[in-house]
This record gives sequence, C-alpha cells and structure tokens, in this order.
Amino acid sequence: MKSKHLIQAVFFISAFCLCAPNLAAQQDGTEREQNQKTRVPAKEKIDALRLAFYVGQLSLTPEESVEFLPLQLLAEEELKSHGDQLREIENQLSAAKTDKDCIELMETMDDLQHQGIDLHSKWAFEFAAVIGYQRAAQLPQIERKFRRMILQKEGVKGRKNREQKPSAYKLGPGFSESLQPSKHH
Repeated sequence: MKSKHLIQAVFFISAFCLCAPNLAAQQDGTEREQNQKTRVPAKEKIDALRLAFYVGQLSLTPEESVEFLPLQLLAEEELKSHGDQLREIENQLSAAKTDKDCIELMETMDDLQHQGIDLHSKWAFEFAAVIGYQRAAQLPQIERKFRRMILQKEGVKGRKNREQKPSAYKLGPGFSESLQPSKHH
C-alpha cells in the first residue's frame, strides 16, 4: 500500500512540474515574470518524470526507492560526465591537424570507451545490490522505453515509425548495379 502512495506522490509531483508553466502563462505580466524566474527547468522536469517512470516500471517499494533514486542520480551524473569527456575528445579529433595528434586522441578515446564499459558494469552491480539482478537487468530497456515516450510526446518519430524510403544514394562509375539496395526489403 505504501508503494502505491509513493508512486502516486511521485507522479503528482511530476505532473505538477509539467503543469506549473501552463498556469503561469495564464497570469498577468508581473506574476508571470516572477514565475519565469522560479520555473522548473526542462531537465529537472524530465528527471522527475524519469524517476517516476522507473519507480512504476520496476515496482519499487518505498524502501527500495529511497536507496535506488539517489543511486540513479549519481549514475546518470557520472555517465553524463563520461559522455561529455568522450564528445570533447571526438571534437578534438575532428579538429586535429597531424597524424600524431590523431593517434594520441584515438588512444585516449579507446581508453575512455573501455572506462565506459567498466562504468556501466559498475552501476549495473550497484543497482542489483539494491533492486536485485532481474530488475537491474531491465534498466537499459526501461531507459529506452522512457526516451521513446518522451520523443513521442514531443512528436519526434522513432526509427521504426519513420516512413521507409528507398535509398537515395547512387553508385559512382565502375560499381555494379547489383550493389544497389533491393526494392523488396
């Protein structure tokens, strides 16, 4: 019963975060300006929705939620920081002027990619210690499901929903037409 109340509370908070800006739009100018200063940023709204989604999808008990949610936030922060490091190296790599610079940056990228694998494993075991291995194994699928839900809410079509169009590329001279994509796929 407590779990149901916790889930309802998390969803209520999330819904409030989403509705508050709409209420501010209906107020007069001065109140609107004050509300814009205190408006919850979009990232915080999405984080609140994500956590509520996880609680619901994983059927977390209140005790599990208390342990899981801070752990989830730490994992997201660490993985985001790692991703930022990777993107920075990618940007440096695309701007590199010499082969020597490229080699050094590619070695750094390789190290970071291996660190990323280790980070994901570390967090998988941390989550499993709190919510069990079966539910921890579901986390990547739950995250993808959440992202699809957000994208659909924003009207962005996913790969599966896009209209399939024939390939627009043309082969240059000397290539066989049999390499063209089949129209029967």
